[in-house]
Amino acid sequence: MRFVQNLLLCTLSSSFFMIGLSTSLAQQAPTDNDIVTYRKLQAAAYRNDAERVSQFVDEGDDLEKRDDGGRTPLLIAAHQRSYKTIESLVSAGADPNVVDNEGYGTFAIGVAVSDNELIELASNLGTKVDGVSGVRQDTQLGHAARNANIPLLELMIKLGADVNFVNGEEDTPLISAVKYGDGSEIYQKMVQILMDAGARNGKKDANGQRARQIARERGYDVISAIIKEG
Repeated sequence: MRFVQNLLLCTLSSSFFMIGLSTSLAQQAPTDNDIVTYRKLQAAAYRNDAERVSQFVDEGDDLEKRDDGGRTPLLIAAHQRSYKTIESLVSAGADPNVVDNEGYGTFAIGVAVSDNELIELASNLGTKVDGVSGVRQDTQLGHAARNANIPLLELMIKLGADVNFVNGEEDTPLISAVKYGDGSEIYQKMVQILMDAGARNGKKDANGQRARQIARERGYDVISAIIKEG
């Protein structure tokens, strides 16, 4: 009986840990504590009030003022998916490549919430496609590969994302697709898309393993066959 109780306790503890981990890896929208501190341009950006945004910009309000999470008015607008406000702020001189305390910029926020319109807007406004963010220090392309999001993967490749860009764990998108996938058909397609876009097997992860080696060890025969050496 005691064994069963301990096993149940361990299972519950692991579940709560994984919930906390998945939350910590996600980008964080403004909290209630942040919102109550917003004044002028920050408040207008949060409300997507284009008229007020223009007014406060003309009055010289700080375009790069940050809240406690490191979010500027531009990033606040990105979280609200306020596309017109984002365009207005960048046109007024806001840095399109600014990031918050977790390394999330406008482009990364769009990737995290799978908002293709925001992703394309950010790219058109000069935001860098490649970069790392979050606790995992993951690349945006790696995020798409790990989560089997094919439309997002294809969009980012179209926008010029580097298919061999390495994240904070020394994983390329190709390695992420193999390591965090299950070898199923959707991950096979992800790997094929990455290979067609120029992904290389020569890169090694933090354990010194290449994508094809990982695929072989896990019995992902189709994926192993798709991945070319080099």
